[in-house]
Amino acid sequence: MKEKVTKFIVETLRRNGQDTEFSDDDSLIKSSRLDSLDVVDLLLFIEEQYHIPPSLLGDDLTVIDTLNLIINYIELNQRKYESS
Repeated sequence: MKEKVTKFIVETLRRNGQDTEFSDDDSLIKSSRLDSLDVVDLLLFIEEQYHIPPSLLGDDLTVIDTLNLIINYIELNQRKYESS
């Protein structure tokens, strides 16, 4: 999972002409490395790959601001769906 999400983020950063180096805890949204359209693309990627609808996120983008937070968000919501 982590490799797939990392690849998506690297491709997005590359497409935007940005440095593709980042750590698991570097800010991606607050730091403006991902803009609003990139965030929409990320949410659609998560929905397509992990079947987690964007509506679950609500308005709190801090929940997906770093690679580690994105992975935690996916794992938490996958468990919710699996136990439902």
